[in-house]
Amino acid sequence: MCRKTFIWLLAAICIIAGCRPEFDFLEGSYPGGNPELNYSGGNIYMAFTSSAGSASVSLEASKKWKASFVNDRAKDWCSLSLDNGKRGTATIQVSVKENTEYDERSASIIFECDDIQRTIVVTQKQKDALLVSGSRFDIEKEGGRIDIEVKANVSFEYSVSDESKSWMKPIETKGLSSSSFAFSVSSNESFAKREGEILFTSQLGTERVKVYQDSDHPTIVLSSDSYSLNAEPGEFTVDVRSNIDVTFKIPADCDWIHEIETKAMSTNSFNFSVDENETFATRSATLVFRSDEWGVEEKVTVTQKAATPTIIIGTGEYQVGPEGGSLDVMLKSNMDLQIGVGPEGCDWIVPVETKSLTERTHSFSVSKNHERSARSGWITFFNNQENSADTVYVSQSFQHILVSNETLHASSRGWSVSFETVGSTPSDYHVEPISDWLSLKTEEQLPDRSRFTVDVQESDGVSDRTGQVLVYYSGYDVPDTVYVHQYQRLPSFSFTTPDRKVKLPVVDGMDQIGFVFWGDDTKEPYREGLSHEYNSSGWHTIMVEIHNKKKVSFTGLSDGMTISFRGLRENKRQ
Repeated sequence: MCRKTFIWLLAAICIIAGCRPEFDFLEGSYPGGNPELNYSGGNIYMAFTSSAGSASVSLEASKKWKASFVNDRAKDWCSLSLDNGKRGTATIQVSVKENTEYDERSASIIFECDDIQRTIVVTQKQKDALLVSGSRFDIEKEGGRIDIEVKANVSFEYSVSDESKSWMKPIETKGLSSSSFAFSVSSNESFAKREGEILFTSQLGTERVKVYQDSDHPTIVLSSDSYSLNAEPGEFTVDVRSNIDVTFKIPADCDWIHEIETKAMSTNSFNFSVDENETFATRSATLVFRSDEWGVEEKVTVTQKAATPTIIIGTGEYQVGPEGGSLDVMLKSNMDLQIGVGPEGCDWIVPVETKSLTERTHSFSVSKNHERSARSGWITFFNNQENSADTVYVSQSFQHILVSNETLHASSRGWSVSFETVGSTPSDYHVEPISDWLSLKTEEQLPDRSRFTVDVQESDGVSDRTGQVLVYYSGYDVPDTVYVHQYQRLPSFSFTTPDRKVKLPVVDGMDQIGFVFWGDDTKEPYREGLSHEYNSSGWHTIMVEIHNKKKVSFTGLSDGMTISFRGLRENKRQ
């Protein structure tokens, strides 16, 4: 064979060999873990106990590989630390959660590399248990039969306790399954109650079934010999089984347990109510169920927990009007309380009385709010000894006087401004201009408010000025303030017209403030689209002052109309 042919054959063999990757778990290279591990036929078998645990295995692959569960049902209890990898050696940890079920479970994980598959089979043991259908049986003195169902996934044995073997025996019945057991109890001919046990024993321990049998002896059997109750009011019932007449007695010094007479219809049940324990100490009493004729008695101990230091307030916030008055705070507490008022220096909330009762109304006096703003405070009820406290918050509004307190605007040529108050009786108010160029002109009663008009004298027009009008409400010392701003001489234009009804031209610009003099002794603030109708025909001259003009547009001019922008030009030169 020639050298060239040999080289081609060698290359073909390498190519063929490279098409099938090598992939396998490394037998014996398990770094750690707590299950039983077996390696067989290239697959790994892991057997975990019912406890949570993990194990590590190593694999070697000549190409990329991946791993997946056969189905998703095992993913909530079994997991992989790595489910894919590249060429080389990788270590993977398999983990399981604790098995709290009573059945064994398993999962299969498939590892694939090209066309080669390997499998890890995970098995986890079940939680061992032995359960019986009942833990107590009460048998009449005549005797009877006991049937017990047992559920178990472990081996177990059953037996009857030595002291009861003479009167309680297993019944061998063909119809019973391995999980069903029957026992016969013979008649009790003695004068004493008797007790016995049936025991089911496994590696997990012993399950005990108690058997109680009555006797002909005078007997009182109570449903319980003790009751533990919370501090809140409540009820409890004592069930009595007896073959004799039974009466009960509440201790003379116990005034917090009472029989519920409306529920006294049953001869086998005694119903009681319990008052709230308002003290901070646990209390108890012993009820005696007795037959005086036979001298037989049974006792029940009733224990009630101590109260928790508590302050319960009806509402956490109170709103009070500006006139002040009485404030009643409803609260319930099981301890003596002190009262504090805040913030520091707060003298407008005053307790009317400070004596503390368990359940009561605490009264406070709230003074009239003479301020021009709302105010707030709080009332704290506390007991330092019990480290307990609670707080209510008090908000008091102030007396509104003005409907609006925006600044009023006036022309330097003289003007009148009006403002309104919240009350409809003008005599309830005192209006006092404190600037000598302001004077009260008229007052007017409206349906739901009052209106006052103030005259503004003509100024020199050289500069702006701002005046104040104080408005007092009857019974309050602090007034509201009306501010009047009078402008310096504003840019103006005028025009004459023979029209009886006149509409102002359009003035473009931002935040227009201006004044209109109609030429017939009437004037009003400027607003867009303002119009005026005269009482008679003739020529009328209208002057408009405007604070921030950009452009004035006249449309629909009448014959003979004259327009003067002299005031605009003069202002521009200034």
